[in-house]
Amino acid sequence: MEFRVGTSATENFEVPATLPSSYVGPGIAPGQLPAGVPIRVLELAEILNAQGIPLMAIVRDQHGEQMWDAPLNAVPIAGGTREVWLFVNTTADTHPMHLRLVQFRPLWRRSFDVRQFGIDQRIRYQGAAIPVDPNERGWNDTIRANPGEVTALLVDLPAGFSGYYPVHCHILEHEDHEMMREYLVG
Repeated sequence: MEFRVGTSATENFEVPATLPSSYVGPGIAPGQLPAGVPIRVLELAEILNAQGIPLMAIVRDQHGEQMWDAPLNAVPIAGGTREVWLFVNTTADTHPMHLRLVQFRPLWRRSFDVRQFGIDQRIRYQGAAIPVDPNERGWNDTIRANPGEVTALLVDLPAGFSGYYPVHCHILEHEDHEMMREYLVG
């Protein structure tokens, strides 16, 4: 397939200055979370060797380090429900995180104290929340999770789809080295 980029005299499309409100997000202020919605925290972490070199990139949930083939121990999520997912990136890399089955709306990003999180698993935000970029507004299935930031997502799980679905990093080497975890919808 070949693409030829050029101009056309008959083309008069203009990019709008703003998008209709139905496309720009769920109307939640940066740093805020919707009331009454369950929160799922997923840490993006690395396992290091004795010299401090990363051996493996993983997704760590409330049950700790889990390899892909470990028994699933997450609480099933009911289809037709909504959750907030927080990707807590403790690594030095940006990870393009992909959720299978669902589409979500990114809410905001916010820096946090990575060192303290490693000690007690509590998120201590530093500075104000940052709105998502204009190209990320609306429905997504993949989002970049920046190092040292929490990326908040509003996840709608469709009704009528039960089963196991992965959440994983779209960097092939990370995905192959365990930066993926299943969640159960049912």
